[in-house]
Amino acid sequence: MNETENQACPLCDLRADFQVVDLGNRKQFRCLECGSFQITRSAEKRLKSCPGEWKTELSRKASGAAVGSILDISIPSPSSDQSSRNEIKSAFISTYGLGK
Repeated sequence: MNETENQACPLCDLRADFQVVDLGNRKQFRCLECGSFQITRSAEKRLKSCPGEWKTELSRKASGAAVGSILDISIPSPSSDQSSRNEIKSAFISTYGLGK
């Protein structure tokens, strides 16, 4: 079982708990404001320089996740055909098999 740590939520800046998952490549957060979501370390770094609206939208999406799903936030691969506006991608994934 991974150790629970806490830090400022990368989406809303409130104090949140997280566990390191995916061999250290992601953090899985539980935030009172945003709910549960996971984010890659590279996306977390990029969010620091993104417009505040991006964080607000990701927070809204994460808090609205259906039961049995969680928002996964990452950076598109270099080969993806993404516009510069979509430097961070998000998608809902099943929580089945994820650490609690």
